[in-house]
Amino acid sequence: MANAPQLLKRLGTTIMPARNDPHPDLQIDQIVNTFNKYGVEYVVVGGVGAMLHGAKKETLDFDAVVNMANDNIERLVRALDELGAYMRVSGAPDYEIKGLTFNKKWFVTSQNVTNWRTPVGDIDIMCEMPDAADHGNDYHTLMTNADKQKIRSLQVWVAGLDDIIASKKFADRPKDQEALPELQRLAQIEKGVSQKKATPPMQRKTNRPPLER
Repeated sequence: MANAPQLLKRLGTTIMPARNDPHPDLQIDQIVNTFNKYGVEYVVVGGVGAMLHGAKKETLDFDAVVNMANDNIERLVRALDELGAYMRVSGAPDYEIKGLTFNKKWFVTSQNVTNWRTPVGDIDIMCEMPDAADHGNDYHTLMTNADKQKIRSLQVWVAGLDDIIASKKFADRPKDQEALPELQRLAQIEKGVSQKKATPPMQRKTNRPPLER
């Protein structure tokens, strides 16, 4: 079997998801639990982020934008190791990739998106998530609009719905175009709820006479 550098040279330098093998079932809680266990700083985006905002459209991948600080990447690598992650490479079947040793830290820090396969689902790790104008939003930027959500007993930060919508507009794939109408409806609902909470309650009218001084 070829080693990792030889295999990548043969397949080309672009690392892209391989779609030749069936997706493992996505177990979001297991991924979140492992990331949280190692203290990984990340914000959930993509299809899972949309689902956590209420979207009904399911997804096959767990997408996350991570804090690129060195110590956080080291924690991320430990979490990926525990999950048994190996890289998804275009043109190569899982059996040829699974036994290879990859320098996960190098790949995560040298490319904007890396695609990993684990027994609990496919994970896409991102340095930045582009918006509709192709401006890259990193972890710190996304956290300014992020919402804290719960998956069972687990807490997770999820990118704001407007940021997820902007990334879908940029990607503009058929599946993104299909997802947008529902996401935009959910965004309107969220805005309506926020405005309602921000509006101070009206003072209750009373027929009682004013107190005499």
